[in-house]
Amino acid sequence: LKPDSGGPGKHRGGLGQVVTVGSVSGEHWSMSGMYDRTRHPAQGLHGGGPGAIGEYHTSAGDRPSPKRQHRFDSDTRATVELPGGGGYFDPLQRSPEQVLEDVIVGYVTPAAAEREYGVVVTCSKRPDERISLPEHYAIDWDATRRLRDGVVR
Repeated sequence: LKPDSGGPGKHRGGLGQVVTVGSVSGEHWSMSGMYDRTRHPAQGLHGGGPGAIGEYHTSAGDRPSPKRQHRFDSDTRATVELPGGGGYFDPLQRSPEQVLEDVIVGYVTPAAAEREYGVVVTCSKRPDERISLPEHYAIDWDATRRLRDGVVR
């Protein structure tokens, strides 16, 4: 899943996923994309934000048309980043606890939690720790109240 791709809202939009494909046989291969929302994002509703647009690119740095069939060399990989859905209702109506859960599971980054939802999430993970655990994350309630009280939408 692609973090921050779901439009912000009381009901967050669904996340897009990232898929990379290629040939394991050593032969040329082809792919028909037919992907939508690579130019225009899914719009939010009633104050919700738009989802992220989709992208389509290759390991060679090309950006092929998402609406055609393409033939690739055996060593080329194609990556499709599917778009996210639009959010519903004002993101400030999403409870801080729900936003914290979104951060813990990786749907929303701490930066987007603060920017889009007005929720300041801290992480107590030490630099030498490789894995983030749910108990590493917490809501900074004072900072969140200040931020949400100062936001005018």
